[in-house]
Parts: sequence; C-alpha cells; structure tokens
Amino acid sequence: MANNLSDNAVLLDVNSGEILKSFDLSRDRYVPAAYPYTVVANKAGTKAWCSLWNSSGVAELNLETGKVAHWIDLKRATDSIAPGPHPTAMLLSPDEATLYVALANADMVAAVDLKSGRAFVPYRTNFKNPGSVLQSMALSPTVDIYSRRRVHSMRLQCSR
Repeated sequence: MANNLSDNAVLLDVNSGEILKSFDLSRDRYVPAAYPYTVVANKAGTKAWCSLWNSSGVAELNLETGKVAHWIDLKRATDSIAPGPHPTAMLLSPDEATLYVALANADMVAAVDLKSGRAFVPYRTNFKNPGSVLQSMALSPTVDIYSRRRVHSMRLQCSR
C-alpha cells in the first residue's frame, strides 16, 4: 500500500492488518516529496512496483527483504522547478516482463523493460489538447490479423 503523504509503502497482512514490511521511498530531505501513488505486485508476491508521483519515477520493491531493489526514472524534467510527468496508474504485462506506467501530466504511457530497468514512452493519448490526466489502463488480448500472433492492445481511461 502506498502511503502518499508519508513517502513510504507498506506490505500488510490482509487478515490482521499487521504491517509486515515498510519501505522508505523518500530521496529528499523533506517529507513528503516523492508522493507514492500506486502499487502493483507480481503473481509470485516477491516483487512490487510503486509509482512516485512527484519524483517522476517508480520504486521496485523486494517484498522478501523489505528493501527498495531499484529506482526507475521516467521522463524527468530538465528544469528542477518544472513539473514532472506524474506517474500514476500502473499495469504489468501478462508475462510480467513489462511495466506500463501512466504519466498523468504528460499524456503518455511509459513502458519499462523490467529485465533492463529501462523505460521508453511508446504510447501517447493523442488528444489535441494536453491535460488528459490518465487514470487507469487495461490490456486486451487480440490477434494480429497479418501475423496471426497474439498481441495486446492498450485501453486508456482519461479524465478532463
């Protein structure tokens, strides 16, 4: 669970509510600064990823050790006082090789290759006016009629 104003995330026992692990997500001397937003976990329950709304990144969490395993930077602004892309909703691909991250302030979705930790931005909302504020994502399995391969199309929900 992301604790937005505490710059941390916690792993909870769903039956008792007990905090099993706590992850410090602050990388600044002030709290709150990172604003953790959303958490998604792998099927095995060994890793999770937490979007960091104000830090323009994602923290990869090792749920077994209780440590941040990796920091993933996303399309950070070059000017230190410029607004960032604000990572929000996240979605793992069915094979758990790619993490899709909605960039609410950039009208884009970043895809992170989880083996390399590198992010690229392959999806744009293509609205004529900026400010679509991506809220959620879903992958739909489809079949490419030309190659007859199974592919996934992305559906985005935005608010204006």
